[in-house]
Amino acid sequence: MTSSASKPPPRQPKPWILFLAFELLDEIAQYISDTPSDLTSFMLSCRQTAFVAESVRYTTITVEGSPGRKLLSTLLSGSPTANRYLLKISRIWYRGWYDCEIFLLSSLLCEVLHRTSNLRTLWLNIDPAGCAQLTDCMKRLGLMRIAHHPATILRDIHLGADASSPLNLPNLLYLRITGAFQIANIAAHRYLSELEMHQVLNHEEFAKFISTAEDGHLGSSLETLSIKLNRTLDTCLTLPILSHAFPNLRNLALDKSSLVVKARRYFFCHHEALLTLVQEVLSLLAAETPVFRCVRNLVLNRRYACRALKRGLSSPCGEYEGLTRSAMDQQLEEVAARHRRLVRIGIGRNLFELNKLGTFQHTLLDFSSTEWDRIFGVQFSASCISGAPPRHRRRISTHFGYTNE
Repeated sequence: MTSSASKPPPRQPKPWILFLAFELLDEIAQYISDTPSDLTSFMLSCRQTAFVAESVRYTTITVEGSPGRKLLSTLLSGSPTANRYLLKISRIWYRGWYDCEIFLLSSLLCEVLHRTSNLRTLWLNIDPAGCAQLTDCMKRLGLMRIAHHPATILRDIHLGADASSPLNLPNLLYLRITGAFQIANIAAHRYLSELEMHQVLNHEEFAKFISTAEDGHLGSSLETLSIKLNRTLDTCLTLPILSHAFPNLRNLALDKSSLVVKARRYFFCHHEALLTLVQEVLSLLAAETPVFRCVRNLVLNRRYACRALKRGLSSPCGEYEGLTRSAMDQQLEEVAARHRRLVRIGIGRNLFELNKLGTFQHTLLDFSSTEWDRIFGVQFSASCISGAPPRHRRRISTHFGYTNE
């Protein structure tokens, strides 16, 4: 036997990609996450790449239709791998619109939410027909927290039974609801940081929302709020109520329905309604005791255009009334002098930003501008939900579009 035969076989060289740090492998996985087949191939390369790509693939999941049902069923299989993936989920986007499996999806979704203790972001996009089913499932599994008087558990304490209930979704911070108002009860008694509701609230729904915020932890913890109100709600009455219910609010996006329509014959009356809303809000911010003392960013109907005319809007009597350019400039000066923390005001596509001189400087935003997307809905953006790269910001810097009509 020769000496060469006793030598062990040469070791295979380690692939160069495994010499990279985990941070670089994570960047590679996020770069190819837009193509599921490429990400799957990357995960099947070896155990190290599979371990790194798990956090990219299973941190954010989108539940919709038949693929969503299969995904939820897999997560509820009870296997060690499924339980490990449940702990990795931090964002869920549920789309239950006009689906034949909407009732089955609702049940599976609630079961998954019951087991995802590390969930931080939840987006519920729900068909009104399935809201009742989803609400019942959430109540049955304890996802909707309800405050009971201590006297209700005296019998359980006397019998030696467990009088407490487990805290589901303990790390939930960001919530967006696109559907009926009943689903918003999931936000009750939670320490949320951002809440966005797309449903237009009427008087009764607004009252329930305020009562929920004041009776629990939601009012003191919420920092960013996007809300839509019915046009019949008085702005001068609703804003002080919101300010009292959410004393630590830093970012507020307020929309009022039926203020702007596309028909030309309704332009002037709805344009006047929008300017009246602006005038009421600015007067409350410029008061001696302003509302929303902690707010830094305030935007009103950011999707619509709005212009303050030089002499106001013409009335049927031949006179000019409503908000004028000089009156608006004076109100902005008072806001800058009395409100200590407000630095950015949005009125339609008009942005008023506080400069170093202590005055508000105007910028007209483009329709495709993403200026407010850096403040509102950051956790619900496409880059967080689907892994798509963020769009570049576009902004047109011009003077305020005053006219001489």
